[in-house]
Amino acid sequence: MDMNSFFPLTNQDYWAFYGLRKSQTKSQWKINIGARVELNYLDFDSTSTAFYQNGLFVGNASRNKAFNTLQPNWALGIGLNKEIKKSLFIKINTAKTSRMLQPNELASNGLHHGAFRFEKGDLTLNSETAIQNDVSIIYEKKRWLIETSVYGNYFFNFVYLAPSNVFARLDVDGKVYPYPEAGQLYTYTQAPARHYGFETSVEYKILSDLIVYTTSEYTEILNLSLNEYAPFIPPLSVKTGLEYVHEPHKKWLDEIHGEVNVGYYSKQNRVPRNDIPTAAYSLLNANYAMYLSNGFELNIAVNNVLNTAYFNNMSRYKTIGIQDPGRSVVVGLSYTFKK
Repeated sequence: MDMNSFFPLTNQDYWAFYGLRKSQTKSQWKINIGARVELNYLDFDSTSTAFYQNGLFVGNASRNKAFNTLQPNWALGIGLNKEIKKSLFIKINTAKTSRMLQPNELASNGLHHGAFRFEKGDLTLNSETAIQNDVSIIYEKKRWLIETSVYGNYFFNFVYLAPSNVFARLDVDGKVYPYPEAGQLYTYTQAPARHYGFETSVEYKILSDLIVYTTSEYTEILNLSLNEYAPFIPPLSVKTGLEYVHEPHKKWLDEIHGEVNVGYYSKQNRVPRNDIPTAAYSLLNANYAMYLSNGFELNIAVNNVLNTAYFNNMSRYKTIGIQDPGRSVVVGLSYTFKK
């Protein structure tokens, strides 16, 4: 295993049984019930890395301990949906979920190239379990399409990658050395957490081929043990745009698509310790596409038209002061093979 290995080679197997049942009540509620039971197996060997300093061999640094686990998980979900009245629908879902941890959450111990961070797993973590709930309402009539959903989840042991206040170090035969070219140390951890948010979408068809729309979404995850927010969570965003879709009924041209939109992204100051808050910003984008009858598609997009300087809260480069891309023009040509 070399210094650039992220986590060791793993063996994984799982066996699962599931069942689905659909029914309908006299009051026209449609009910879907699903259950799943699974057994997960994972193992990997211990690993170490030869460590050199100034060209001289120093010793072997332990990277991972040998590990194996056999874990059962189960999930149960119930979904209800009904047309309350003409053109108005409601959907309600609730579920108990359970997720087997991935190898990187358990065994990561290396530099994540391109992210400028060193990620470290934790072998003591348990399967992630939660109670998840969501409600959606959909209205569709003539020129209008309105959708909104809210969700609220409780995680008994939410697993996430948490930033620390130190840089990565290596322990070689009892001595500590800085890890070459490593960034900030991030460790996988778990804790009880509250997760909730909403999504909305409103479309209005001005003409048969012209639509104005607006969408918004918001989410947050709060670590209830530390009373602090989880990292890598996007801020409130609102996007409004105009979309043109036209079928010219020409022999050589199937469809023309054009769109221009403005997105607003609020400041994100709900971040954990050792993370960096970001300021609010707006982006103007535009694109135009032609779908030819012979299978070719020509697409031209202009992203960040106004060349706005900004930091995306989800960016892996914000910790080293690299802003997100400015204005860019993307031209694409693709071909779809037809049967």
